[in-house]
Amino acid sequence: MRTLYRQVVSAQEIERGRLTRELHDGLLQDLCTVTRDLKALETQQGSDEAPSTDLADLVARSGETVNALRAICNDLRPPLLRHDLTSALKALVEELDTRSPAPVHIDITVDELRLPDDEALAIFRITQEALHNAIQHADASEIAVRLTQYPDRLRLTVTDDGRGIADGMEPARFVAQGHFGLAGMRERAAMIGAKLDVQTAADYGTVVILELPRCPITPKAH
Repeated sequence: MRTLYRQVVSAQEIERGRLTRELHDGLLQDLCTVTRDLKALETQQGSDEAPSTDLADLVARSGETVNALRAICNDLRPPLLRHDLTSALKALVEELDTRSPAPVHIDITVDELRLPDDEALAIFRITQEALHNAIQHADASEIAVRLTQYPDRLRLTVTDDGRGIADGMEPARFVAQGHFGLAGMRERAAMIGAKLDVQTAADYGTVVILELPRCPITPKAH
């Protein structure tokens, strides 16, 4: 089952990449051209007479559509992830913070983090899923992401002070109800040899904890 899930995840990421390229190189570029032409038309009209409300509204809506499409592309396959996991996580939190009713914070205490692509991608997707769950379901007043490096492990926590889950965390129950996010996070963690734990209590919030073992860091010789 784990091998099958690994194949499914790999296929999903390949398809995400393909969709991102199609959207970015096709539709997004066309929309950017339309937006640029509309702005030029608005400027030209404004030099002769006051721009119409309809045209100004169309320019604004076109720009909003471009931004929304860029957000979809970043959500499908964040470009920063190819270079730096910490930058990708910061960009994710910054983007979700603008859409979340509760402020989302991030604290990273990691020096020179270099991870294989599969580990970086798994950590990013687990963070993404945990944040979406907290934003959509927790009714929290604050959400926090923390990435900490210890000598023998890397630790990620996503914490909210929301309503918690009254009936506890039984993965089978969530899957039976058609909610696969928790099961997906657990499988992604297992695929990279990490441990995922979810602690929750009604009215006390939820914390998602991911721990990835790493080779012990030895002090440099002087």
